[in-house]
Amino acid sequence: MYDNTDPGSSLAAAAATSPKPATEFAGVEYARFHDMPPAEESVGVRTWVTRGQNFVLAYSEASTDCRFERSAQHDEFAVLSPDPAGRLEIEVDRKVTAVPGASRVFMPPGKSMVRLPAGGRLIRLFTMHATDVVALCSNAQS
Repeated sequence: MYDNTDPGSSLAAAAATSPKPATEFAGVEYARFHDMPPAEESVGVRTWVTRGQNFVLAYSEASTDCRFERSAQHDEFAVLSPDPAGRLEIEVDRKVTAVPGASRVFMPPGKSMVRLPAGGRLIRLFTMHATDVVALCSNAQS
């Protein structure tokens, strides 16, 4: 909504597109990953997945040399490396970039790969367009 002192408030379209104030709220949810089984588990990697209203969080614990590939990602996504001593190798368009630990990287749409040469933890944030990841959410029904 526009403030009365905002010149945009006098525009005809402003009144038609101003959002209505929220009157209902969803209940609070949280995921305790280590109290539930992983959504995906393979040799050397365990991944838990949960969603918020407009995002999906995938948290992984990986052993040495694990790879996380996206073959046809619809839009960009974020990669967070919480371990200061860890490191990542990011591959996009056949170009590999070394990234130090305790970093964040925004990956472009399309094909990409994240590698953890020494293992560690990895957090990925997706939009709701990543329907394959949305389907894995522990709270998919929310």
